[in-house]
Amino acid sequence: MHGITKTAQVVIKQVAKKNAWVKGAIVMINNTGNVGFPLYFRVFNGGEVTDKLTEDRYELYVNEHYVGDHTLYAEKEDAKDVKDFLHRQGFQHVQLEVNGDHIVVISPTHEEAERMENALRVYVQNR
Repeated sequence: MHGITKTAQVVIKQVAKKNAWVKGAIVMINNTGNVGFPLYFRVFNGGEVTDKLTEDRYELYVNEHYVGDHTLYAEKEDAKDVKDFLHRQGFQHVQLEVNGDHIVVISPTHEEAERMENALRVYVQNR
């Protein structure tokens, strides 16, 4: 650990010991006051990586047809917002299922499904 301060070496050793719950840490190298270089390191626990994206991402389907990826950027957004969007577009009987990272909109008729797909493609592209 050449070039890293004594304090940083201690932090790295502590993180390495507690890798069951710590996935990474930020330390400052060459820190001689308020100026230093941030160093981010990760501790792997059996090859398992459990990082979460900064936003939730869903694959959007109408019946069994893939429409696109729907990303929830704001904290208050929910997968159910797709249903609200379709209601605002004039679709009255919208059934929505969220299965893991899939949002499935169920349409009883083929014609309505095509119209929903077109509306949702625009919705996904504009976000």
